[in-house]
Amino acid sequence: MDVLIETAKLVDELPCLFLFAFRPDRDAPSWRLRRWLETELPDRSTEIELSPLSERDSGDLVDALLPAAEGLRAQILERTEGNPLFVEEVATAVLQLGAESDGAIAIPDTLQALITARLDSLDDRPRRTLQLASVIGRSFPEAVLRSVSEAGDDLATNLATLQAAGLISESASTPEREYAFHHSLTQEATYGTILLRVRRELHRRVGEVFEELYASRIEEFAPLLARHFQEAGDDERTVAYATLAGDNAGRLHAHAEAVTHYENAIEAAVRLGRTEQPLHHLYPTRGRALELSGRFDEAIANYEAMELLANGEGDRHAALASQMALTTLLATPTPRFDAERGRELAERALALARELGDRLAESKALWNLMILNVFGGGDLHQALDAGERSLAIARELNAREQIAFTLNDLWRPYAAVGDLASSLASLEEATPIWRELGNRPMLSENLASIASLRRTAGKEAEALALSLESYRISEEIGNQWGQAYALMNAFGVYLDRGELGKAMAAMEESIELSERVGFIPPQATTR
Repeated sequence: MDVLIETAKLVDELPCLFLFAFRPDRDAPSWRLRRWLETELPDRSTEIELSPLSERDSGDLVDALLPAAEGLRAQILERTEGNPLFVEEVATAVLQLGAESDGAIAIPDTLQALITARLDSLDDRPRRTLQLASVIGRSFPEAVLRSVSEAGDDLATNLATLQAAGLISESASTPEREYAFHHSLTQEATYGTILLRVRRELHRRVGEVFEELYASRIEEFAPLLARHFQEAGDDERTVAYATLAGDNAGRLHAHAEAVTHYENAIEAAVRLGRTEQPLHHLYPTRGRALELSGRFDEAIANYEAMELLANGEGDRHAALASQMALTTLLATPTPRFDAERGRELAERALALARELGDRLAESKALWNLMILNVFGGGDLHQALDAGERSLAIARELNAREQIAFTLNDLWRPYAAVGDLASSLASLEEATPIWRELGNRPMLSENLASIASLRRTAGKEAEALALSLESYRISEEIGNQWGQAYALMNAFGVYLDRGELGKAMAAMEESIELSERVGFIPPQATTR
């Protein structure tokens, strides 16, 4: 879906047409593409809702598929109600059953029932092969099917039978032979014929085969392995592979996928009675992915669940981490900004950090207090004092990430009290650390903030270049928050130059993006 969305952006640059066919289902992955088109390309996209075929068109399709079945024509038209796939499946069933053109056949009332009836007409061995394939997925490598199957030399014959029946087709021959179900409904109907207890064992076998065949590509297959072992009820391996899949998705900024994988890993870990991994890795990383997706209510619930579990386990360090993560969220200018609750949490976290002797946590708590004083209308000199104490502790510990976070926000109280030299120096010291850590969302914010100071100093060209670099980085990783912030700084430069058209365009895009993710400052400054 990421590839489709990125490719669709070419319509702004090239004379091209893209045609997407998808199910109008909110739970389907394709719904994300539909939402993106509605918001990003409303003037360049058109949705064509496919209605059922007319009776005439349905009749033409029946005549083309079954030219000698005049006696069945009315019966087929009545049952299929303009669904072209249903018509095709009925035609296939008629041909397989060898019905006479003037005879009658029992046509099921639904497409799903028709597919199930076709499956029932298969011999035992091909049907068993198809069931095994349905467990693997919509598409399935022959090597995996062969390893799971007990068909032996009969497998090729079974696959040929299924191909001839129009149930599957070969989808790839290199680097390995792979097949796919003719339609997802065929796979779903086949999967539904397998008893639940049998499914669990088959998912386990499939997962183990993938582990063995693709041992050198485990990271690539982690999402698939997590799914199979989750369906198999193997919590141990579900935790391992769902965690790996979530971490990989997070690195690729595929936040929605990361959230799902982490959730599955947490549920499996809790069933195993394990709390260390959820408390110290899964909950924090899931919360961060939710924040980056703008899903703030879910992020708050995530950190509250983390604290509840930590308190139940007596893990005060994890409880402290959850308090600080929640404080950071409440201290950030989003629709969930809450200075009063944030300050209360920050003070509680600071006291607990000192009680536990956790110096890094103390640095983070002071950083949060600085942010709250800046955005919550507090004393700017107190904000500056808290920030400098946070930085001193982080430097003492050589905690590179916390050094960068504190430096990245210290510029605001420095600028507010008129110390622009220290403000710029703090940001520029953080820049190489973000590059070193590979934290692109923070690098984008850092560059946009430097652009703001460069503009204040009258260095328009430098300010614009930094803003556009910040925008490009955020666009590449799908960070709409960062894009809005970069544009908030870019439009000011355009205004200074008298380029009002560009300024207006930047403002309008900044407003649209910031409204979508709940980022308050760009909405105010642009208006």
